[in-house]
Amino acid sequence: MAVAGSITSVGPSTYGNLTLSSASTKTAASAISVAGNLTINAGTFSDGGSQITGNGTGTLSVANGATLQIGAGTAAITSFPANFTTANITLNPTSTVNYNTITNAQNVAGSVTSAGPSTYGHLTITGASGTKTMTGAITVAGNLTIATAGETFADGGFTITVNGNVTNNATHSGAGEILLSGGAGSHTVTGTTDTYGTLELNDANGATFANTAATTTVGTLTVTSGTLTLNSFTTGLTVTTTNVIGTLAF
Repeated sequence: MAVAGSITSVGPSTYGNLTLSSASTKTAASAISVAGNLTINAGTFSDGGSQITGNGTGTLSVANGATLQIGAGTAAITSFPANFTTANITLNPTSTVNYNTITNAQNVAGSVTSAGPSTYGHLTITGASGTKTMTGAITVAGNLTIATAGETFADGGFTITVNGNVTNNATHSGAGEILLSGGAGSHTVTGTTDTYGTLELNDANGATFANTAATTTVGTLTVTSGTLTLNSFTTGLTVTTTNVIGTLAF
């Protein structure tokens, strides 16, 4: 089934193939099962707080510029569309996946036993409270945004590799790390009163803290390669442990 135009609610509970192609926001009215392919070509597809269940042979793709929203504020907790295999998931580099449960804990999917995404385009974590926890290591080909003050993004002990920029308006925690590596240019790290567990730069393109009016707290800051420029701060940077093989520039 193809959904386009002015339709805003996706209603039937079972589909063969489901394709969304208009620039508007479509919201699931109930839990959805997709027996074939789920394709989001444009706009935003929100699960509306109802679980989307896929299958082991179909594909899940989100096009550049399109958004998949998982969770709907204070509604029931939902997760990344289930059962799609890692090999059959394509989240294009400028697509966005937004985990949007506000008050409750929510898992952020990685690839586990060959199911779930290993690579995101842009990844956005939204919620005024509660903890979002990674279930596996991932690469973010675009930007990572921890959007809302009061929430926690827990890495679950996994590495979150970011090719683009990081905006952190809340807290990152865990025994893993956020790793700035890959991508086409220098990384920008910004946010408001942001906190990191472990943050590493391993990229010859370098990175710059652009927190011009914020205090950033980092448990462990590692510069393996490249130059990390810190001279954008006006209020402060607090680091517990620093490991520098590359260059820190002030």
